[in-house]
Amino acid sequence: MGNSAKKKSVKSRLARQANGRLAQIKRAEKLERRNLEISVEIEDKKNFIQDIIVSMALISIDLSEFRENLDKKNVEMDSVLKSLDEKEMEIKLAESELRRLKDQRLYMINENKRREKQFQKKIEIEKREIQKRNESDKLKGQYSMPFDVLKDRKSKVNRCKDVIKYIQQVVLSNSVERFLNFFFTFLNDSDEYQFRYQLTDEETYFAKLRFHLPDSFFRSFQKFYSQMTSFTLFSSRHDISKIQKELSLNRYYTVESDQIKRRTLSGGLTTVKRPLVFINALSEVLTIRLSTMARHSKLEFNESTGDDICVALGGDKGGEETKLFLIFENIQKPNDSRGMLLLGLYTGDDNHSSLIKNLQTVFFQFNALEKITYHDGSREITKIVRKKVVGDVKFLLSIYEHPGPQSLTPCPKCEVRYSTHGARMATLESFSFENSAKKRTVDSYKSTGNPLVDVDPADAVIPPMHVVQGLLQKYGIDFFLYATPISLILVKTIPIEDRRIESSTKEIHDIRDIKNAYIETLANDNKKKKKNSCDSTFCVVTHSKNRDIDKATYQCDRCSKIFHFLCNGVWTFDEKSKTSQAGNNVACFECSYPLSIEERLEELEISKAKLEKSLDDDQETWWQVSEERRKAEKVINDCGDSGEYRKNKNGQANSEIEEKLHNLVKYLREAHPEHSVNVKLHLLTSHLLDFVKKHRSWGRVSEQGIEHAHSDFKKLNILLAPMKNPISKGYAFLDACTGANFLTDTGEDCNT
Repeated sequence: MGNSAKKKSVKSRLARQANGRLAQIKRAEKLERRNLEISVEIEDKKNFIQDIIVSMALISIDLSEFRENLDKKNVEMDSVLKSLDEKEMEIKLAESELRRLKDQRLYMINENKRREKQFQKKIEIEKREIQKRNESDKLKGQYSMPFDVLKDRKSKVNRCKDVIKYIQQVVLSNSVERFLNFFFTFLNDSDEYQFRYQLTDEETYFAKLRFHLPDSFFRSFQKFYSQMTSFTLFSSRHDISKIQKELSLNRYYTVESDQIKRRTLSGGLTTVKRPLVFINALSEVLTIRLSTMARHSKLEFNESTGDDICVALGGDKGGEETKLFLIFENIQKPNDSRGMLLLGLYTGDDNHSSLIKNLQTVFFQFNALEKITYHDGSREITKIVRKKVVGDVKFLLSIYEHPGPQSLTPCPKCEVRYSTHGARMATLESFSFENSAKKRTVDSYKSTGNPLVDVDPADAVIPPMHVVQGLLQKYGIDFFLYATPISLILVKTIPIEDRRIESSTKEIHDIRDIKNAYIETLANDNKKKKKNSCDSTFCVVTHSKNRDIDKATYQCDRCSKIFHFLCNGVWTFDEKSKTSQAGNNVACFECSYPLSIEERLEELEISKAKLEKSLDDDQETWWQVSEERRKAEKVINDCGDSGEYRKNKNGQANSEIEEKLHNLVKYLREAHPEHSVNVKLHLLTSHLLDFVKKHRSWGRVSEQGIEHAHSDFKKLNILLAPMKNPISKGYAFLDACTGANFLTDTGEDCNT
């Protein structure tokens, strides 16, 4: 086996060697053939190079000849270019001269045109001046009457049209809208003229306070008004906000969140947050208020106030809130709720414990008031402060920590003893309620309790509104109700029927007034229109002698003219309400039913007969009631104007008051001998005369403003209902009160 393998290996090696020699032979043959090809190719290229050398020699000869020709051509070209440059220079000089001549000619043409325009403009100006002088002379000759003297609207309109024509000549345009817009803006912004259409920052702030305008109204209305008229009526909200911040007195108050327990509908107790507001710098705020009043000449000094500053501390509970105010007697309307200074506000009763718990610091500040200094614009003035307290009887008893009206000594001014109930009840017949006992003083109250004020009880104002209403209810209205056999259901319908009859009666009175005016027009043949006449052929409203006649107007749907309701036969409430509807078909004396005065009188009689017929049964039914009403009105009218009771009283007036009080006591004893005596009757009959003699008036300062303030705060609570934060709501109350105070203190014209 080994020898056999070796033999195979040798054979294989020999075969490979043979194959290698064959391959070398083939390569050698191939190289020989390639060498032969290269030799042939070299020979061909040598021949080609030889041809190229010969060609180059020939080209070299031609090139030398070409160079010689080229040099000649370059010399010729340089000569031509030089000549061309000279020609171009001549052309440029000619063009420059031509442009100069053209510019000179154009300048001369423009100069001639400019001079022609100047001359033409001068001629036109002179023509306009001559025309203006002619028109001015014409106007002077035509209008010898000043505009302020003109009465009728037609003459005023004609004068306005002439002014528009003159403006068109001045502005050199038939369209004067842009000029008028700028002109009115110029007048509004100028200090030389009183005309203006835009409210100042202060007036805008006054309008916001006076009419309770929210910021959203200013944004939307300002945009709407500007789009419609291209003018702005109000100042910006940022400007009035700046004024509000300057006038704000919030820094002199403390506002806290008070936790109040409330019972839910299910009977459980819950806690709610309410604002607690109280003043912490009374003297500073009082100085600011008095200075503002003095600068605007709103402070008054009379026999009642003397040369002092007279203020009254007043309070009451209205709704859930108790408010404490300072009332100024040295102004024209002390009982105006807008002029009262808010001292404190909290949710709770107006009893002694609640007052001392929530507003004790306020009473300390009030008691410390003795003198006050303010600035009237030129100098500082120091005045003595005289103090009173005012409120209903309950409030007066609370601030002095009186035992109450049901005690044996119910009077807050004296120590008179009587019982208001039980077997020993004092009656009008058995008790001398018009007599007083030992006078109470602050010291006497301090001996038994803790009075909140140091004001003598003699200076506590007897509440006129509560006293009069309470006595009238107890000794008058209740007596008649008990004696009247009428069910409560019928009583509730009486006001409705009364209003219906009152409306019908007024319509009859209007018809009578129109009838009298028609008759007078016929008698005097007076058909001349007056200043406030409507478009009616016979405007009788302006000729009526009744000043209270209805002067309301409406526009007819058909003829589009403006008529007084009464001039055009629209007398009833139903007909008046129908005029505001589209396509109402209300009869018109001018277009649909043109009538003469005589025919209108006939229509009047027909309408009058219908109304009187509808009232026949009512008049019979109401005759007895109306008779009693007339008697009551006569008694009230005999008492005179209620405003007279607010004026200062002298000796004669005091005697009259004493006599009337004596008669009141006499008549009440005769009419209601068994009725009980209440504290209001005792205050009126026993202490009123002494109070009037000391203070010269009864109603000058009263609780009326405080009662009205409850209504103001009710509106504020509705307005601020979305405001849940009690502190923010408290400051909102202060801002509203501060704004109202400023309106009253400045007495601006918009504060009506």
